[in-house]
Amino acid sequence: MPEYDTHSLGLIDELFAKRIILLDKEITESNCGELVGRLVLLDLRGKTSKKPIVMLINSFGGFTSGALGVTDVIENCVCPVYTVCIGIAQSAASIILAAGSKRFALKNADIMVHQHWQEFPETLTHKELMHEAKMSKKSHDNLVDFYVNHTSVNRKKIEEMLAKDTYLTAEESLKCGLIDEIGWNIHDWIK
Repeated sequence: MPEYDTHSLGLIDELFAKRIILLDKEITESNCGELVGRLVLLDLRGKTSKKPIVMLINSFGGFTSGALGVTDVIENCVCPVYTVCIGIAQSAASIILAAGSKRFALKNADIMVHQHWQEFPETLTHKELMHEAKMSKKSHDNLVDFYVNHTSVNRKKIEEMLAKDTYLTAEESLKCGLIDEIGWNIHDWIK
């Protein structure tokens, strides 16, 4: 494997060259596009070898719809995408964590799930408000479906968990099937 000159590459670029993506900020519309671009590019580069892509997550979350879009890309990559909670994976970040081909959390990880949140402008008419409420319910149902499909928890329990901020330790996340393993060894994946 070639050595990378740390003086000519930034940290993010050096990690990217080793097929590692770092998600360490709020999830926004703009950085969802960047995450998708990085995933697609690494997937294309590793298509023949099917070397894993590793996404390290340390984020309070953010834009739920964008996170679900990132999960669609993760699930359609030819290469496996390993997600690792290295600190926190809350809200939308927990969605991305749950989508990995293999999902890991360090032993002191802080993982939080909750319902889709939406703010409605005060200027909406009744008809517009009813439409927005219908769309919000649809988003909530999609989120429940996502967690049901990506954990070992039934729909009723997911609904209960999403009704409030539910904080999970790495052990609790493993028990409910949100992750597959506690701990990680990057050297096993990056050869």
